[in-house]
Amino acid sequence: MTKISTLAMIAAAAALSIGSAYAGGDKKATDPMAAPADQASQKPISKDEAMKNGMPEAAFKKADTNGDGYLDDQEIKAYNAQTGKK
Repeated sequence: MTKISTLAMIAAAAALSIGSAYAGGDKKATDPMAAPADQASQKPISKDEAMKNGMPEAAFKKADTNGDGYLDDQEIKAYNAQTGKK
């Protein structure tokens, strides 16, 4: 019984560490407000897309200055300047 419990604990620890490694990945790859440095412009980001990627609704509303439900390049740059993001 102890051998099975030990194996179960090791398997659980391994599973958790894999999830943690995945979650700690490149923030810029998942951050909807991180503009790619080598890309002059990007397609507008919808409210749903931004929220799925962890942007709070209040932050989206603040960034969406023209109220069209999308964040364009200018809005992203302005929001990043306000919040100190690069």
